[in-house]
Amino acid sequence: MFHTKFVSTFRVRRGFTLIELLVVVAIIALLVSILLPSLGKAKELANRVYCAANQRGIGQSLNLYAYDNNSIMPVTQPPTNPNSWTNSFSSTAATGFPSADVLSSAVPTRKQGSPIAGLWMLTLINQAPTKMMICKSDRSVTGPAQRVNGQGQIFDNFQDQYQISYSIVYPWLGAGVSPAWRNHVSSTIPLMSDMAPLSGDGGKNTLAPRGTAAANSSNHDDKGQNISYGDNHVEWQTNPYNSDTQDNLFTVGPVTTQSVVSSLNSLPRSPSPQDFLMVPVRRTSDGTMGN
Repeated sequence: MFHTKFVSTFRVRRGFTLIELLVVVAIIALLVSILLPSLGKAKELANRVYCAANQRGIGQSLNLYAYDNNSIMPVTQPPTNPNSWTNSFSSTAATGFPSADVLSSAVPTRKQGSPIAGLWMLTLINQAPTKMMICKSDRSVTGPAQRVNGQGQIFDNFQDQYQISYSIVYPWLGAGVSPAWRNHVSSTIPLMSDMAPLSGDGGKNTLAPRGTAAANSSNHDDKGQNISYGDNHVEWQTNPYNSDTQDNLFTVGPVTTQSVVSSLNSLPRSPSPQDFLMVPVRRTSDGTMGN
């Protein structure tokens, strides 16, 4: 009798039906669809913090360099044309390891007017690793630059435009170094930002109204940009306007008569000491910055 009841009870038990399985799968899919955006947002927030830490570290290195080099941050020769510059990406390697003094006073002609060559100097003197030049949210980058080639020679610059995620304040004024590119502790002078966009490319318009995605760097899904200042603090800003001076960091000219940077390696005019402009700029359509 007991055996018969046990068998009968056992036969009553069954597995899930197809409909029940589909319901469970649907519930799991719904939960995933709800949670994924939150996870993506959390990842981006973490990337912003990581990017801000990179900029803070680079800013500290810039100021440390200036302490040892006549209060001037690392910079190559100014461009021969004050309204243009060159990014001067180069795979040409130097044979020696240049010192900070040599880098700040005698630079090759081919690097004349290269804003990013100044940042490369920090990597050469071991004050900023090449991976610090990359923002995790920057979808254009492919990896950190190499300092040494296969023959043991030292590169004189970043090898291409996909190894750097940041722009610096325009380092020249006329034929000399801009006052903004000297050692200082002002909390109102911007030194660096997420990569500046090329206006008019890929839907970008750096003169777009505040809060418009088209006005921002593309590093963080057009939501805004990290901006580091002279006293080494970093702010997340949802528009490119400097909070104190209201100067647009991605345009040329005063607040009332701004012009956009709409061509690679060139400016509508040479900026004034009060105009903070971030260079280089990047195309958003293909991620390039020109040569």
